Amino acid sequence: MDASDSFQDLMKEEDEDGTEQEEEETLPLMHHVNPEYELTLQWTGPGVASLWQTVPWAQSTEQETIRTWARSCGIEAMPLPIARALLAIDTALVRDWDDDPTPPLFAYPVYSEGAVAYSPTGRDVTRRHHPAWVFLALRMAIAGEDLSPGSWGPLGMLSSTAHAKQHFRLIEKLPTVRPALPKLPESASRLCGTWELINMSKANGTDLNSGWRGWLFAPKGRIVYSSDGKMAAQVTYLRGLIHVVYAGYWNLDETLASHLCLANNPMAGLEDLTTCTGNLSPLSPASSSSYLKQCLMSNYGSVRSRFASISEDGNVVQLTVPAKSGASGLVLTWRRVEEFQPSSGGRWSSARG
Repeated sequence: MDASDSFQDLMKEEDEDGTEQEEEETLPLMHHVNPEYELTLQWTGPGVASLWQTVPWAQSTEQETIRTWARSCGIEAMPLPIARALLAIDTALVRDWDDDPTPPLFAYPVYSEGAVAYSPTGRDVTRRHHPAWVFLALRMAIAGEDLSPGSWGPLGMLSSTAHAKQHFRLIEKLPTVRPALPKLPESASRLCGTWELINMSKANGTDLNSGWRGWLFAPKGRIVYSSDGKMAAQVTYLRGLIHVVYAGYWNLDETLASHLCLANNPMAGLEDLTTCTGNLSPLSPASSSSYLKQCLMSNYGSVRSRFASISEDGNVVQLTVPAKSGASGLVLTWRRVEEFQPSSGGRWSSARG
């Protein structure tokens, strides 16, 4: 069992051993508060790995510290590498909001109605994240992206940061960000966890990882599937010229993995998704009629489909891009990992988060 699995199992434990964490007053969850996200947020850097030791509510281990935060804020299902990044992102966010370098646990916004908000001081207010924030945060976490307050500029296709204003503008065009989704089948558990790209090839067998093609394409990537149906992915090649990052929901229909995209970078809008199938329904009809329209909408609310083939030991998966998409003909091979390598993330350089 790898560290990510162990962490997720730990998150699911409900004091099975009869022990409890330090008792704290449980607060009622208040009405939705829509905080300000349009800011410059720099959360990446070498301090992410040791952040848990600096918070005033730190536990004896990193896993217990992150578990305490995740249970408090209602985001328990994330594998450890992503949960660590999300904690760093939210810590940077709260530090900016409150001008407090060591925010208490109750200052962190909650992600779900089922979250348990703790406050040892008896504070009677708690914050709620905008429901679309989690997908933007997952996109930032998977690729090690910082946050910019505005929209995509003229060079948006070359950007390696997330843009808050653009994200929420595109989200507002969708009917919902919490659709009724089919339950993950038991077979989907084999995909849950964190994965790194180890090979990219064409459908005809041409290897893009070796020789001069390996130097030119230099493919790298990450993907995460959580047990509560959320996902995020990054695929980068041609030395950063092609950089696709997105996050949303996922499901598995026999051998077809479907990704409902709710936070895409500009380049993720160029894939033709009009022919994608699977057991997730798009929230917004994809259109390939206009290059400009694709760029402006960035496939928000559309569904990506990938044919999935999982090895017998469950540690390698091949995701094949269906025909008639902007990335058709690619076969992406992923290996299950406990922790992401910095070299597998980022656009022009290694991920810093």
